[in-house]
Amino acid sequence: MRFLTILAVAALMGGVAREAPADQEAELTIVIEAIREAKGRVRIGVWADAESFATDEGRIAGSSAPVEGDTATLTIKGLPPGKYAIAAYHDENDNGDFDLTWVGLPAEGLGFSNGAWITILGAPSFEAAAIELKGPGTQTVIPLKY
Repeated sequence: MRFLTILAVAALMGGVAREAPADQEAELTIVIEAIREAKGRVRIGVWADAESFATDEGRIAGSSAPVEGDTATLTIKGLPPGKYAIAAYHDENDNGDFDLTWVGLPAEGLGFSNGAWITILGAPSFEAAAIELKGPGTQTVIPLKY
């Protein structure tokens, strides 16, 4: 499980949204909740299909924001309407890594869109985490679990 959890979350750094035609662009606001301590950064990754979900090569967008309270808000612009799955974690020590305990469990807060959660094999399925981006102003909330 440790390897799959690392794989699922390691892909969350950076990234740039793919370009969409101007008349089809949508904006996705992601609110990260249940942050246990106001330090470090929240990092997210966005995927558009089941085949590449939670892989570095398949991530179509990514972002991070400093934590300033028990919530953080990030916005991804330029996405075409459609289905997306999002993973987020609280990089409490801001070291750019998703830290694990000595037994391979998450040591930092982790969450997925739709409140989906990890399985014995790693990241949840794309379908469990998928949200529908219909146009400008779409918002989703991801609660973190520690």
